[in-house]
Amino acid sequence: LNHAFSDYRAYVWDWGSLYASYYPAAKIIETALAQTLQYFAMNNILLIALIFVVAVTARKPGHYAKTAAGADFRSEPARQSNVIALAWLAASYAGLAVGGRFFGHYFFQVLPALCLTGASGVLGIDQWLKERDLRSRSWLTRRRALAALALGFAFTMVRFHGRTAGLAFDMLRKEKSAATTSWFHERLNREERMAAAVARGYSGDIDLLGPESLREAGGPAGAAGDYLFVWGYRPEIYYWSGLPPASRYLSSQPLTGVPADVHYFGGEHRALLAETITAEARARLVSDLELHQPKYVVDELGFFNADLSLEDFPELREFMKKYKKLGATGRFLIYRIKDPVADSVRR
Repeated sequence: LNHAFSDYRAYVWDWGSLYASYYPAAKIIETALAQTLQYFAMNNILLIALIFVVAVTARKPGHYAKTAAGADFRSEPARQSNVIALAWLAASYAGLAVGGRFFGHYFFQVLPALCLTGASGVLGIDQWLKERDLRSRSWLTRRRALAALALGFAFTMVRFHGRTAGLAFDMLRKEKSAATTSWFHERLNREERMAAAVARGYSGDIDLLGPESLREAGGPAGAAGDYLFVWGYRPEIYYWSGLPPASRYLSSQPLTGVPADVHYFGGEHRALLAETITAEARARLVSDLELHQPKYVVDELGFFNADLSLEDFPELREFMKKYKKLGATGRFLIYRIKDPVADSVRR
């Protein structure tokens, strides 16, 4: 109804296909193996349980007792349940791999199916060990095996939730530790709030403000000219500032043709879109910016990669002549629209 189907097709399917083919097949396979092995090394108990489930499920159906209790890992109901979970896991991994990237957080896609196979595998391993102990009349084997599984699980808990415990401790004592303040995500969050504070004209201590307070610190938003534009991809700054975007483009990807996972590295990127396509998109961007005249412009990308900075493109360079560069706030370059009267007074 809103004539958005062509944009949907271009952004989801056309761009998605180009994005997935950015790296050669050999690079994708190499990354897949390295990241998958690293993930299972960190989640070792899931790997052990998965191997057990695959080994048990791969046995011929004749080895299963159709009348056995469902809780028995040799029963036909257990085998059927494992087959479904393994099929779900395979489909989830295909979904994880479809973009040709294997970032750690992408593995959330496989976690539900892995938890099911993990639970089935741990119960099956325990049952199998009990049977071995009964045959050998020794309880040491089972105890040792379960202790090894417990140590593996403890390693995973510490590796993934050490930060959780640290953040919880900070919350209880109402003070951030040095480890928290130097954490990458904490630094990035603070820098985004700092950039938002500049856009709202707030000069106080941002650590004393929550998101609602920061958005209200500079007065009510929404008046004429109260727009913000962020070049790169940091929509969080719009959230923190409470200022509406001055353009339809929340990401620079359709404007440069360079995927977001590589555009921070100068000299190591290449555009996936033809120059005619990105130039047309930048012309629409300039039209949006001319219409809304954002008071502040934040260049997140130019700080890391001068080849893709705002002023590296002729049409944007011309528009940015209306703006004065204020310098860097954290890892953001801030520009403010020129005020002839105020600027002349400062001079």
